[in-house]
Formats: sequence, C-alpha cells, structure tokens
Amino acid sequence: MKQLGRRPLRNSRLTTKSATDGICWTGPVSNYLAIATVTATLEAVVRDAMQTVRPSAEVTSARPESDPAFVGAQLFLYRVVPNVSVRNDNLPTRDAGGRLVQRARYPADLEYLLSFYGGPDTEYGAQLLMGRVITALISEPVLSAERIRAAIKGKEPTLDGSDLDRTPDRIRLSPITLDPEQLVRLWSAIYQVPYVLSVPYAATAVWLDSEATPPIAIP
Repeated sequence: MKQLGRRPLRNSRLTTKSATDGICWTGPVSNYLAIATVTATLEAVVRDAMQTVRPSAEVTSARPESDPAFVGAQLFLYRVVPNVSVRNDNLPTRDAGGRLVQRARYPADLEYLLSFYGGPDTEYGAQLLMGRVITALISEPVLSAERIRAAIKGKEPTLDGSDLDRTPDRIRLSPITLDPEQLVRLWSAIYQVPYVLSVPYAATAVWLDSEATPPIAIP
C-alpha cells in the first residue's frame, strides 16, 4: 500500500509528527542549543587545522585578551543577526486542514572573529596559523553532520540534547569583509585590547525552532 506524506518537501525540510498533538511539522529540528553547538563544532575545525602546523595550538571561545604566551586562536562570537535571505520564512503555518506544518523559527547568522596568536618564540607564528585555518575552511566550508555529532559528544554534558546534527540544512562558513573603520570599532569598543591578527567569519543559517505550538486561528 502506498504511503502518503513521505515525499521530500521543498528545501529538504524534515517531516515529523508529534505524538502529543498530532501535528505534521516540516522544518529543521534545531533547538536552543544550536548556537553553542555551532561554536563548539567550529572550535574543533579550527583546532584540527592549527595542530597540523603547531601541535600545541589550542582554541578558545573566550573574549580576545592580550596573552603573549598563548599559541592558537580565540574564536569569539560577537554578533547574532537574522539571515536576510530567509527571515520572512519564519512564521508558523498550517495547511488547509488546520494541521501545523511549520513552527515559528528564527534564522540566525552567527558572526565570529578568529584572532591568532603565535607565541613569543615563533617567527610568523600567527600568520602560519591563520593561513592554515583559512585553507581548512576553504576545504570544509560546510559543517557536516559527523563534525557536529563529534562536537556534541566532546562537549557532554553541556550540549546533551542538541539535535543540530539532524537538521537537513547544513551550516555554511564564509569570510566576512569588514572595512578598516568597522574593524577598529569592533576592537576598540567591544574588546578594548590591542589588535592582533584576525579574520571574521559567518556561520549561516542556523535555525532556532520554537518549542510552542501556536493556537489555531478562529475563523
């Protein structure tokens, strides 16, 4: 017997059915842990790349600080903004029968600053680390489900319950262009520490789904 409702939907959204409210819902299944999961996964990508050049290199997601002995990168999430290309696709919708097919959701772009530190005893140390990370992100511009799953496991119990690895919409990494004025403003107003070699990157789009079921509108 042919089963209905199994055909892939537009944009490769997942189709799930709630056992409690009987709704059919299409959409990515990323919960409130998605932002932290992206950061943890990007940390792993950056660390793996740097350690091919400097095995002792580390990466942190802390605010950039002046530490001349530190070797590695600081990955700082400085801004979260709605994705302009899909921000109008965030409202809950129902089909003709009144069934919920999409919960309310927020498409976030995560903007990071990667700052590199080569340590006191290495010539061009920060530049070597930056170059290696950039080539790694060119080779791996999308966070795969395997990468995300490994990051979740590596950050237990903090990321327990994250389901970002099951969303069909993969998260893309791309460099951001900041003009000198924007870069100076970013460092002087937010970080208030001396500038070090840095490159901004964006992770797009990270869908945050509502856990609430909207009421059916009364005709």
